[in-house]
Amino acid sequence: MPDWLIEIVPVTPTEPDGPTAAFKPATQDVLAGDNITWTNRTGEHHEMEPVSPKPPSWTGNFGVAPVPPDQSSNPTYSVVAPVQLDSNGQPVKDSNGKTIPVYGPATYRCKIHPNEIATFNVIKVPPTF
Repeated sequence: MPDWLIEIVPVTPTEPDGPTAAFKPATQDVLAGDNITWTNRTGEHHEMEPVSPKPPSWTGNFGVAPVPPDQSSNPTYSVVAPVQLDSNGQPVKDSNGKTIPVYGPATYRCKIHPNEIATFNVIKVPPTF
């Protein structure tokens, strides 16, 4: 599976209390099993957390520690498609007892700076060229 690098880069806020950093790219197409590394190009710590779909659809912090300034995430995050949840917030299972993945946009943000938001577009089948 491919390895993807997502940079956390400084930006100039466009409004008061606007984000001072952004994920680059802001949207990344991924497959389950792809590896993501975030590289922090700012002077502040950043910590990624899923937003939508909500946990327990996703692992709470992607299993990645906060990323210090001028360092990369550790360990690398191996993409897992979010799973469908029932009305009680529990994972839905098919007739074989396996959870049902949800494909499409999945939003995450920095837990420390919640206005820094990005998206994984989790695709089911690799694109053809």
